[in-house]
Amino acid sequence: MQHDKIFKKHGIENIIVICDASLRYKIIDKDHFENLVNLNIIKIAPADTSADEFIIEYAKKNDAMIITNDRFNDYRDDPWVRENIDKHLVPFMFIGRDIFIKKK
Repeated sequence: MQHDKIFKKHGIENIIVICDASLRYKIIDKDHFENLVNLNIIKIAPADTSADEFIIEYAKKNDAMIITNDRFNDYRDDPWVRENIDKHLVPFMFIGRDIFIKKK
């Protein structure tokens, strides 16, 4: 099953992928990754910034869900994060090529 079908099954649409600039150096298939960046499927945070800041701001502004296993503990001093972030987090895991999403 394709990942987008799994997301839609859980009511998750309009997916935006935001990652740290350093990710491009950790990816095995660099050509495929750069192609996804060039197609604007993956957004890369500016160098020397954390993608987390952009992800949090996007979720805050758009009431968006965040598919991540990150708890954003480094940002819990921020009142909005402390009071709201847990409502926006959707944990997941991969088993082989399949993705499993925890239902909210």
